[in-house]
Amino acid sequence: MMERDMLLCNVIASLGHVRGRKRFQKLMYVAKALGYPVPESFVWGNYGVYSSELQWELDSLAKDGVIVERNIAASGQEPEYDYTLGPPGARLLDQARMLAAMGETLEARLSERDDPVSAIGNNEMDALIAFLLELNAKSVRELELWSSILYLRGSEQSEENLIAFLRYLKPQYSDAEIRQGIGEVAQLANSSFEAVRRSRVR
Repeated sequence: MMERDMLLCNVIASLGHVRGRKRFQKLMYVAKALGYPVPESFVWGNYGVYSSELQWELDSLAKDGVIVERNIAASGQEPEYDYTLGPPGARLLDQARMLAAMGETLEARLSERDDPVSAIGNNEMDALIAFLLELNAKSVRELELWSSILYLRGSEQSEENLIAFLRYLKPQYSDAEIRQGIGEVAQLANSSFEAVRRSRVR
């Protein structure tokens, strides 16, 4: 579990904060669907793609103070949680960086030609963070639609069937919005982990 804790701490620290549980869930699923190193399993839940593993990990880290979960909703509104890194989380990352630096002095690093992942920025984490920084600028509405398309297209090969199914499951989106979302998801393939790896080793 330590690796997962480190990953989530790194994500939150790099993004500065993550506003909303739904945003966190959709960010991580879109990254996973595009090949990035996200270990949690996701299923289709009441509100779309969801990982109980991810939520359990966030709750556990918040309970221990490693991350800080604050309800930033106004009084009388539905809760909206904002995640930031707590002091124990910052210390955890500092210790990990120190150990990594020590490790680099003890053994020779692989050349970029032998290890394509290293060409991205030393490891897969750097690639994931770069992608999430870009994705985090999008609205939750966009992320919800994209994650739904990515999840459902595995079982709905026909675009028309996919649109009809999404209209049933997500009636808040129009046909035009879904068609636009399908096009945007196709564009996202250019930012997949595999695409980033290929671009770095040419």
